[in-house]
Amino acid sequence: MAMTGTLVKRRGFGIIEGVFSLAASGSYATGGDTLDFAPLMGYTNKQPTWVEIQGIAGFIYEYDRTNKKVLVRQVGAAAGTISQPSFTVKSGSLGSNLTVGLSADSAAAEFIGSVGVTTNRTLTTTSPVSAPTFTGTAASAAELPASSYPAGVTGDTIIARCAWFQ
Repeated sequence: MAMTGTLVKRRGFGIIEGVFSLAASGSYATGGDTLDFAPLMGYTNKQPTWVEIQGIAGFIYEYDRTNKKVLVRQVGAAAGTISQPSFTVKSGSLGSNLTVGLSADSAAAEFIGSVGVTTNRTLTTTSPVSAPTFTGTAASAAELPASSYPAGVTGDTIIARCAWFQ
């Protein structure tokens, strides 16, 4: 036993829509687990025109209508850093409660209650001057290997919405 579905709601006026609660147990098969929505909806051989499957545990669910299978994908770990600009304010008398404008992104750094900067200071901002850059390895979504479902899938709240166009 792998992926099962239970009809939660059915409605229709020209378009028949079914909302299903899905549960995963046992083992995942390469290429997806078979799940036919037609009999769950009361149809004998009428497949849904549109299917959307979502969970809350971070897995990606996809329905293969041709083969009536649910594919489960997991995003791998990314490794890298995102750049963050820094600014240097040179020492000197600034006066009190002055705002130092950073014209590149219109962000400002404030010196409150100070009469000056006595030594060079480095300011950082969370509002980048230009688009930040990513250095490292990006993650991609890969299908789960054929084996027992991970706990994140078996414990996930998975909802499928299907539509049958008349």
